[in-house]
Amino acid sequence: MSDETESDQPEQAPEEQKPDAPSADGQKPPSAVKTLQQAVAERIAGSGDAVLERVAEHFADETIKKRVDQVKQAMTQLDNLERDLRKIKADQVAYDESGKVVHTLYSREKLEERKKLTQRIEKVQRAIDKALTKGDYGDIGGLGSGS
Repeated sequence: MSDETESDQPEQAPEEQKPDAPSADGQKPPSAVKTLQQAVAERIAGSGDAVLERVAEHFADETIKKRVDQVKQAMTQLDNLERDLRKIKADQVAYDESGKVVHTLYSREKLEERKKLTQRIEKVQRAIDKALTKGDYGDIGGLGSGS
């Protein structure tokens, strides 16, 4: 019989509180602004790991950007040096009796110029290789911007 009395009574919906209405204990619930401010304060208080991560990422990005710029500058320098090397042509020509070129030669000055450019090209190539394969950017930073 007690089961019948419970099921005979209509179910009552829980009372809804208005956002600004006091709760059952008489205190006014926190406003959305206060709740947001509290959430922000909690996140800031526990943000040590996030700050560490962002600072580390910032400095890593700066270093990576600097290294990218160094490699780009070295590649431009390499292109310019190779172009300058191609411009150096033999300045002495030997002809046969019919006027046909049989042999071309470099003067001592042109040969020295080619040798110096070739050495500079090899130096830039080694610096780029060392930077990209071994992570050592010391040589690439000391190349300068001259071609």
